[in-house]
Amino acid sequence: MKRAFGLIMSAVIVFSLVAGCAPQTPQVIEKPVTVVVEKQVEVEKQVVSTVMVEKQVAVEKVVQQTVVVEKAVQQTVVVEKVVTPTPVPLTFKEAPMLAAKVAKGELPPVQERLPLEPRVVEGPTGIGKYGDTLHMLDVAALSVPHRLTDHGLLGYNIPTSEYHADVIKDWSWNADYTELTLYLRKGMRWSDGDDLTTEDFSWYWDNVLFNTELRPTGPGYPWVINGVDTKLDVIDDYTLKYTFGSPNPSILDRWGRSSMSSPGQWFWGPSHWQQKFHVGFRDRKELNAEAVAAGFAASATAEPWVAYFNSKSGGYYSGIQWGAALDMPTLRPWNPIEVKQEYILMERNPYFWYVDTEGNQLPYFDYARIEAVGDTELLNLKLTAGDADVSLWWGTFNNIELYKANELSGGYTTLIASYPNECAGGMSFNQAYQDDMVIGDLLRNIDFRRAISLGYDRQNMNDVLYFGLAEKHPAAPLKSMPWWSDTFWNEYQATYDPVKANKMLDDLGLNKRDNEGYRLLPNGQRLAMTLTGDYAYYNIQAEMIIGDMKDLGMEVIYKLLDPTAFGQSLLNNEMQLIGRLGPSRMTLFGRGYPDQWALETSGNEWGRPFVEWKLSKGERGVEPPAEITVHTDKWAEFVSVPSDSPRAAEIGKEYFQYFADQLFFLCGAGIPPQPFIIGNDIGNFPRENLVFASDNNFYHPYYPELWYRK
Repeated sequence: MKRAFGLIMSAVIVFSLVAGCAPQTPQVIEKPVTVVVEKQVEVEKQVVSTVMVEKQVAVEKVVQQTVVVEKAVQQTVVVEKVVTPTPVPLTFKEAPMLAAKVAKGELPPVQERLPLEPRVVEGPTGIGKYGDTLHMLDVAALSVPHRLTDHGLLGYNIPTSEYHADVIKDWSWNADYTELTLYLRKGMRWSDGDDLTTEDFSWYWDNVLFNTELRPTGPGYPWVINGVDTKLDVIDDYTLKYTFGSPNPSILDRWGRSSMSSPGQWFWGPSHWQQKFHVGFRDRKELNAEAVAAGFAASATAEPWVAYFNSKSGGYYSGIQWGAALDMPTLRPWNPIEVKQEYILMERNPYFWYVDTEGNQLPYFDYARIEAVGDTELLNLKLTAGDADVSLWWGTFNNIELYKANELSGGYTTLIASYPNECAGGMSFNQAYQDDMVIGDLLRNIDFRRAISLGYDRQNMNDVLYFGLAEKHPAAPLKSMPWWSDTFWNEYQATYDPVKANKMLDDLGLNKRDNEGYRLLPNGQRLAMTLTGDYAYYNIQAEMIIGDMKDLGMEVIYKLLDPTAFGQSLLNNEMQLIGRLGPSRMTLFGRGYPDQWALETSGNEWGRPFVEWKLSKGERGVEPPAEITVHTDKWAEFVSVPSDSPRAAEIGKEYFQYFADQLFFLCGAGIPPQPFIIGNDIGNFPRENLVFASDNNFYHPYYPELWYRK
């Protein structure tokens, strides 16, 4: 009874918090959209201006909209885009620390460091001020530096349903979506001052993507479609064209997540830097000796220079790995100058290509320092002590009362975002498991999966982790997607019925139990399966799953691996039940990077060996059953039409219905709330329309370049 009362009181606190942080307006994005709201509102029009300076630029405002509520009726409101010329200062400005270097002759003037058309953005509180260090916290792998600073060709806006040009100035398609033309920003430079041109794309294309030593299985998806390689044509120094074997509009859905189109490891990078470590531009014997001296050895299939080159290519999620290429040119707002196990220190990029509406080159902060904290309890203590200026990633909702109680002493505010592309307590059934065929056959038995789903107490998970504030959601794309269908719900996902679940397991011949109440397999052994996770925050979810499965007479043994070991175990087909955040890629990004939805990427967990088999053309992995192959092959048609077309909705509904019915993976508590901790002295962080999503690279829509200390 005391626990129930505590939950009720906690829920009251949290509901009050959410009500105070609830978004009141649709976010304005650069393309016209239709936004459905619960109340009739008057929406401001976003103005995208052309500014008259020494260089012509386009102004984009990252703003929260003002609304006037007139009456409580539902209406569709169209957000318009208006283009009008607006004068701005004739000169650009820079941080004092860079001005000092210019004065000493160590840097060219700021107007020579910016492209002809820089990206111009404005934060929700306007113009900031230069100086100081941005302090953030992370865990040992130090992935926050990457997520904080990464920029790609495109970037998603906060709803993760529309993207904008970022590194590139613009793009265009031909009529049938087989030719994509990209337009770069003239005069844009890497952080070492070297020009960014189409050579940085063509060099990587010829020497990395289609190099059999670096890519022995070929470039793969999305560059090979229906067996046809994509062709790259360089038009001039700032224009390039990709020609695909069939329509490929979903490639932009992929690139909208900035990390999927950023330089380094994907399909472009600083050619003048990378060729220094490439065998095509060095003596092979000399380069291999250099690689060995740097600590890289030959593998069973590659010479030492291959691992050496990859270490110098950047693009790593773990900032610790940046130490191997500390002086690699980047396009980040801050570049690493110190990489240690305890922290990463980054300094402003003098060639960063963003400015504010008054011509101030961004970022505002001179430095960014990310501290690694190995223990989650210590991390929470540091968060509540105010040691982080901004924390989006590591706060957990079950600690919401702790965060709220320490706001005054810690000098911060706790905001609530929605997490639209994951499900807490997600669990996948490995359809390729072969080490124990009795267990493997159960995992592949749809009635077994249905029984487990019926015995999966999703509401309890929601109550314990999120005070009931998450949503019940099937293992399917978001309801906001054009291909959503109410039929994705079925009785096995919408219902908690352990009585029926137990009956179904009995009917499968698992009706005998040992003296501890666990079911026995036909061979007399206990029905026991291993659940493997890769992050400590899954531990509580795993405990609840263990309890639910015990009620069904199945023993679940939880195993926590670090992310690297987890990935290797998944690749080795050693897992039975895979525990992570659940069916990811539920947003538009999922069309470009499907993970669980197709056999195209390494993010697939329920059939990773199937992916290996497909990508290697049968040389590795496990051949998938014909039914799975036939269905997942339909993915090619789904991604060949524009996402906003009626045909995409039609195909998508049929395609995702298969996954809703098959239950290869389960969703626990969907669309959970996520706490943001923001220092009270941090400017230009929005207070409304907050979304926390892997699919938009977490930090990108909040423009860290615009943050400053008040």
